[in-house]
Parts: sequence; C-alpha cells; structure tokens
Amino acid sequence: MNKPLETQPTPLPGDIDRLLRAIIERSVKYRSAALLVAVVIVVWGVWSASRLSLDVTPDISNLQVQVLTPVPNLSPEEIETSVTRPIELEMFGLPGLEQVRSLTRFGASQVCLIFSDGADLYQSRQMVSERLTQAADKIPKGLSPKLAPPNSGLGEVFTYALAYRTNCATGTNAGEAGLRRLKLTQEFVVKPCLKSVKGVADVNTTGGYDQEMVVEVDPLKLPNIGFDLNDVATLVERDVAVGGGALVERDGNQFIIRSRSRAQTSNQVANVCIKLPWVLRAQPLSTIADITMGSKIRLGAATLNGEEAVLGTAMMLTGENARAVARSFRDALAEAQSRLPADMELRPLYDRSELVDGVIDTVGHNLTLAAGLVIAILLLFLRSWRAALIVASLLLLSFGLGLSGLATFGIMGSLLTLGAIDHPQAGRPRRPANNRHASHPAGHRH
Repeated sequence: MNKPLETQPTPLPGDIDRLLRAIIERSVKYRSAALLVAVVIVVWGVWSASRLSLDVTPDISNLQVQVLTPVPNLSPEEIETSVTRPIELEMFGLPGLEQVRSLTRFGASQVCLIFSDGADLYQSRQMVSERLTQAADKIPKGLSPKLAPPNSGLGEVFTYALAYRTNCATGTNAGEAGLRRLKLTQEFVVKPCLKSVKGVADVNTTGGYDQEMVVEVDPLKLPNIGFDLNDVATLVERDVAVGGGALVERDGNQFIIRSRSRAQTSNQVANVCIKLPWVLRAQPLSTIADITMGSKIRLGAATLNGEEAVLGTAMMLTGENARAVARSFRDALAEAQSRLPADMELRPLYDRSELVDGVIDTVGHNLTLAAGLVIAILLLFLRSWRAALIVASLLLLSFGLGLSGLATFGIMGSLLTLGAIDHPQAGRPRRPANNRHASHPAGHRH
C-alpha cells in the first residue's frame, strides 16, 4: 500500500499575525539590537545601490550568437546554398541550441543561433567558433565567417554624429570627397579611441563612403598587349604588396632587405610597370587604364538635419551597467573631439544614461511622495510624530532590502524592478474574510 505524500501545511493568516507580533514584541524589547539591524540594512542597501546594474527596461532578449560572413561576388541564391546552409547544418547539435535563424542578402550572410535561457554566453560563443573551423571546409575558399560582438538587442547605449562645422565650409568638405574624409576620420581616429571604453563591445558606423583606388581599364587597349582583366588585376595585386627579404651580414652588422612597393597614392599605382616579353622598354599602367581615388559601392546612408553625415553607435556588452557605460562613453567622446581636425565635430544624439537618470528620478519621486503621504496621514489622524517616522522608515528599509536582493541575485535595476520595490504593501498577502474560506483546497469553488 502506497503511503500518501506528506506536504507542508500552508501557514494560516493567524500564524503570520502571531509571527509578526512576536517580531514586533522582541524589537520593542531589544531596541538597541533592532536599531543595529536597521542601520545594517541601510548600509547594505547603499552599498548594493553602488554596484547595481541600472538600465531603462529589463533586457528580456534571448541569448544569441550571430555568425556574419561577407560574400562580395555571389547572388543571394548562391550565398544561401553555398554559405548560409552549410553553416546552419554544421551548427545543429550544439548543447543548449534551441533555434537557428538566417538572413541572406546581397553581399552578406547572417546566421543567428538562439540558445536556451541560463546558458553561458561566452561558452556558447566558444562552441560556435569550434564549429566554424569545421564549416570553413564546406564553403567557398576565401570567405571568413566571423562572430558578431557579444551584445544583446538592447545594446545601443550611445549614438553620435560626425559632421563638419557649419562655419567651416570648404571645397574638400562637399560631396563624395567630404563624406570619404569623414569616414576615414571615423574609422582611424574616432573609433579606435571609443572602442577602448570599458563595457563597449563595438562601435558601428553608418553613412559616408569607403575610400579606395579605382583602376578603370580601357578594354580596347588590352588586345594590343595581350592582356585581359585578370592579368591586370594580378599585376596590380603583386606590385602593390610588401615583399619580404633576407638578412645580409656586413662588417659584423645585419641588414634587412625587403621591398617597399605598397602604393600610397594614385600616381604610384599609375606608374606600375607592365613588362612585355616582346618589348624592350616597359610601359606604365597609366597607358591602358585611368587610376583615380574613388569609393566603394555603398548600401546605405545617414543624414543629420537634412545633410549627409557619419553616425556612430556604441554597442554595450551583455550584462554591463548601461548607465556607467554611457557616461564613460560620453567622457571618451570629449577626448576624441580633441583629436579631430578643426573643421569637424562630434554631436551626441542619444545617451542612455539620461533615460536611466530619468528612471531614478521617477523612483525617487514616488518614494518621497509615498513617505510624505504616510507621514501626513498619520499626523492627521494619530497626531504622533513617532508613529509617522516609524512607518515612513519602513519604506526606506524595504527599499534597501530590495536593492540588496537585486544586487545579490544579479537582477538589473530598471523602471519595473525599482518601481515595484518602492511600495512595501504590494507583496503583503490579503487576509480573507474568515479562516473557513482560507482553509479550502485550491480549485474549490464557492
């Protein structure tokens, strides 16, 4: 015969009242101990508030690891079959993997791996990296899949614009050439300075033009020298590279021999020599092609007040303090401004710390208003300062305990969590009309 399962009896409201009464009696009897406990709670709450991660809303996004693969020369259908699909098949079977999504478009393949809640982000990224080494043999040669930075969908903490000053309008700042100059400044001056901020995963750039040297070959001149476009591309690639050399010893000293043929300007590329076997004199590349400074084909643009500009967005690491990261980023933005040319400026557009400060002000206003109402009502009806201050102090103690719990269990402080713990009556159980109804089993209808 099976023995029935033993369950713990549900405490009745009368038991809770007796427990609370015993705590109150001992607190009154041992006032010094009660005061010491209150001071410890307040100090603990202040210490927890200093290490509490703050944000506007809780981060409810799932744990994702994204694999990005630039594919410049294939159509979306070919990218899907030769890149996206092999990477997806290789990722199946990872521990904790719940769902695999993908997005294929011209020039890029994106595979999004969603893991179960509670999985370790960096361990999941390590497992994906190990699978990528196996998938590299199944995709076209020359492609390099990479992991996206470890940030969540709510990781945008700061946005700024890099633009020209209104009183510094010159010819070099206008049109495509001006946007190329902004993009170069963003990539080689501003971005390296801002990526060093603690808690920043990456700084995304939008707008501008990527500078490159454009070699426009005249197809009518190629048959005269027996070249095709592949021969010209190989010639340029070989002659603008840095070649390694060897060591030469002379008089007890060692000298390094190497070639320095990397082109820095369009004129240097134009002077690359074409050596033909049937001609004694080599001719420069400029005889069959025009070499100019141009831009890559871009897929997007950014505007500021109706004018094109370059935008930068700071992406926060998962689990970091959004308020602290945004403030540190603003300080680094001021340092980056000092390194810019005189005709450029950085303009902050979005700062997450301002929203977090608004959340803290809202919670503080609610807590102050609640304490003020409690003191006013108790003074009006009881006319006792002692009772008013005792009840109002419960708000402070409950808020300190709430902050301590959030910091201990690693829960982010936000408008929802902080707004819930500043009302101590929210979690108090309601006493039923009588004990008979309270003792009925769950599911019984009256």
